[in-house]
Amino acid sequence: MDKDIQKIKILFIVNELLNTCGVSKHLLYFLKGMQTQKEFEFSILCGGGDAVDNYRELCKEVFVDHRIKHENRSFYNFFYSIIQLYRLIKRNKYDLIHSHTHYAANFSHISCLFNNVKDIQTVHGILTEVGKLNHFPASYIVCVNEHIRDYIIQNKFKQSEKIKLIRHGIRNIESSVKSGDSKLKIISASRLILEKGQDTFIKAIALLPKYVKESAEFLIAGKGYFEHILKELNVELKAEVNFIGEVKDLLEVLKTTHILVLATISDTEGLPLILIEAALTKNLIISSRYYGINPIFSETLEPFLFEMGNAHELADKIKYAIENYTKSQNIITSLYEKVCREYGIDIMTKGLSDFYKSITQ
Repeated sequence: MDKDIQKIKILFIVNELLNTCGVSKHLLYFLKGMQTQKEFEFSILCGGGDAVDNYRELCKEVFVDHRIKHENRSFYNFFYSIIQLYRLIKRNKYDLIHSHTHYAANFSHISCLFNNVKDIQTVHGILTEVGKLNHFPASYIVCVNEHIRDYIIQNKFKQSEKIKLIRHGIRNIESSVKSGDSKLKIISASRLILEKGQDTFIKAIALLPKYVKESAEFLIAGKGYFEHILKELNVELKAEVNFIGEVKDLLEVLKTTHILVLATISDTEGLPLILIEAALTKNLIISSRYYGINPIFSETLEPFLFEMGNAHELADKIKYAIENYTKSQNIITSLYEKVCREYGIDIMTKGLSDFYKSITQ
């Protein structure tokens, strides 16, 4: 039966497919949500990663080529990527190329021009204006939250009809039943890089009064180049944070925790999927007041927002959250209900599939 359907063939390009990467998980949730829609055929071109096998059963093909990675960029690899993608498009006759990084979107746009194929780019965050490449080169743009959309329309991309706001989507999960343990579990999870602010989290824990620290367990999940520095800081300050390493299924971990801390210090942060995952698993959320935080979160979480990089203010917020956790159940429930309404997988899959059709037909 499926052979009689004229499928729309789409190739995604991502830097890597990783268990702890928000972009990778965004794509994973989308592909899972599209499994019942037979009118599309998806493939992926990526630079590798530890989660590649998770995607093979969700799409027709996964092509791995480390030379397309942003980290491996050079004049040679950029032109190599253009040629290789040109050949892929010719051979497999894709209808649409959908990039998830600005680097991939640049070589994709050139290949698509030569093949007369449409290209689209999802923007997950506003990057610092450095480098020689256009940050928004694609013919069509998808933005995951309002501040990205507004920035692009006002500053970069005047054709607003070619820009679409489509928020992250995730399946609703069974309501979490938190452990009755006496200690609250407080987690911060991200790639362990400077911009994620995990050092602020460690410094804040070290500032907590002893009786507060003893009433909770503090966790950091993830891996990255900053890990050894964070561990040294943890020992130096006697913060006693437990590093649990890379977590392949963060949702399962979040079902067992009580409070999530997002300590990002990046002005280019979009809307990390972990905020949605934490809300759906009924974690109380403490977040830095970064530029891109969505109104859905900022309005609900006002008592639990702190200035970026301010360890003393974060310590106060953590202390308040621990001491008032039981009283904060209405905030947890309110955010859970808002996220279920605004970030359902069906909303994202319909938004993207309709956009694909409008572009290709």
